[in-house]
Amino acid sequence: MAKVRLYVNSGGNVKSLCDGIIDDIPALGDKFIERAANIEYSNDEKTWVITHKDGTRIGTANTHGEAVTKERAHLNEEFREELANG
Repeated sequence: MAKVRLYVNSGGNVKSLCDGIIDDIPALGDKFIERAANIEYSNDEKTWVITHKDGTRIGTANTHGEAVTKERAHLNEEFREELANG
């Protein structure tokens, strides 16, 4: 299992990719959960396409597993940068 990263801002808000781990930490309080990206197979391109929730393309992959790995890496970096920049 991949390591789960929890990002906490100065206000105490937590951001993380949801894989069930936050369900095991009730002390986090109320949760707001939303999809950050989508992975769909493109029949036209014959590849898995990773798209950010705002519609921008994150990338592509040959397998669904590879797409999930790329999605997680991209979103974790995005969350880290968001926390670092305030």
